[in-house]
Amino acid sequence: MVRLKILPKIRLVSIVFIISSVSAQLYIPADPFNLIFAEQKVMMGGGDPGSLMIRPVVLPVKQLKDVWSLKVRNEFFYNSGAPNLENTSDRWVGKGVSFFTSANIAYNSDIIFASIEPYYFISQNDDYREPQRLPKFNHLNDNQPHVKTPYTSVGVRETQLYLKHNGFGGGFSNANMWWGPGLHSSLMMTNNTTGFGHLMLGTITEKRYKNWGFNGRYILSKFGKKSESEPYYSGFIFNTTYYSIPTITVGFARAFLSGGKKTDYDISLLEAALLPFEIVKIEKPSDQNDLLNPASQTFAGYINLRFPNSGTVLFLEWGRNAGPKSLKDFIITPDHSDAFTIGVRKYGLFNNINLFAAFEYTNIAHSSFWKMKETHDWYSDIQFDYYTYDGRYWAAHSGPDSDDFTFLFGYSNNGISIIPSFNYERHSLTHSYVLINEEANTLVYDKIFNDYYLNEERQIYRGMSQLAETKFEFRCDFRYRYKGFRISLYYEYEYVLNYEFSDYGDIQSRRSGNVLWLGVEKNIKIFLLDKIKR
Repeated sequence: MVRLKILPKIRLVSIVFIISSVSAQLYIPADPFNLIFAEQKVMMGGGDPGSLMIRPVVLPVKQLKDVWSLKVRNEFFYNSGAPNLENTSDRWVGKGVSFFTSANIAYNSDIIFASIEPYYFISQNDDYREPQRLPKFNHLNDNQPHVKTPYTSVGVRETQLYLKHNGFGGGFSNANMWWGPGLHSSLMMTNNTTGFGHLMLGTITEKRYKNWGFNGRYILSKFGKKSESEPYYSGFIFNTTYYSIPTITVGFARAFLSGGKKTDYDISLLEAALLPFEIVKIEKPSDQNDLLNPASQTFAGYINLRFPNSGTVLFLEWGRNAGPKSLKDFIITPDHSDAFTIGVRKYGLFNNINLFAAFEYTNIAHSSFWKMKETHDWYSDIQFDYYTYDGRYWAAHSGPDSDDFTFLFGYSNNGISIIPSFNYERHSLTHSYVLINEEANTLVYDKIFNDYYLNEERQIYRGMSQLAETKFEFRCDFRYRYKGFRISLYYEYEYVLNYEFSDYGDIQSRRSGNVLWLGVEKNIKIFLLDKIKR
């Protein structure tokens, strides 16, 4: 044992290193796999960090005043086909070999929480037959927003700097966020794309009063060069939890996109900031039909029921992106612009505390009344790049006019996790348009003039597909903890039918691919003990 000689009038700080792949976390990131392990721990009687429906979640550190953590991660990917991984943040895995490395440093004290993660990512990004669809579908995860070969991304992610007091605080962040109770998808916010810089005000950790818990955050952002239109994004999310049997969480979120390069209105930062609170209202003049809307909103409410005795979680999220103009409007078109996610997660399956299962279904299909009344579907506003950032949707990855079903069954203990899952996803459920190459001198009927004419050679979209584009996926996620390391092995097989809404039924209308993902992660937590004086 090494003895430290403590000199008079000199203060020393003792540093204790604790290496653990579980306890080294100072916050729970937006990555949905973190939800499984955190929720499983709570349901099996472990510590409760509060609501997990607004992530990242800063974990309370009560033992000591100042805590640092370091997480070093290296990941290798091989993709035999089109890009298809969802909820992967900055890791856009193109065809071929990809590599990601990063070091996440986090700090927590009574008045400051901070994190930063320098990273480097490179993807071989080989060429493949990119799908040709309507523009609003050209941001699905199998498209190619990055065309450089190889594609590289270097920067700083998961940045958070919050000043805090008694659970409240605010500051700057570019960390990925997740809003809502879903595991696979969310109507409002996910980590499907790169995190964007934003100002945040609200709760840093959940506020408790007797059996009640309260969480809420407001964010404001001005999208930069990773958005073609560069609009403002402003929104808030709030939930309250009653801790009983069952534990009930009810929440609401609302967000606006406004201004930017593709609208004809100059909107100030203050106007954009106040939009979610109805203090200001921005609309295009009623006589200017040719102008694009200067603002677009989405809002959603959700309820989450947690039954600790049975290990069951039930949840529902329901949202709209346009409010009805009148009660009559709502009665005639009740599903106008609606979307929802419903699901259940069960821990302690078959009386085994290590077994769990989950079912989830998301529906953001175009309204069934779209033929009778012009309706919006989610992410359909061209002036805001169809709700995309850095080439991908920041909310539900299945995109406009789609639905998404997932089922998983898993085993997890302190040392090993095995989670196989199945996914069924459909695109363009209500009306599909196919890209058609028309040769020159093709006879075309003009409905307006009731006449025929010979057209020039062109490409057009024609509404002729009767089937949705359908994707099947099988995944298996394997994680193993060994002496402070977490080793991850992930495999995914994808099979697509009616590719590009072709309706042909031949080999050209099908696509398949495989992804292999190997990761090694090391976590270190450093406690700074109280200063020793002599």
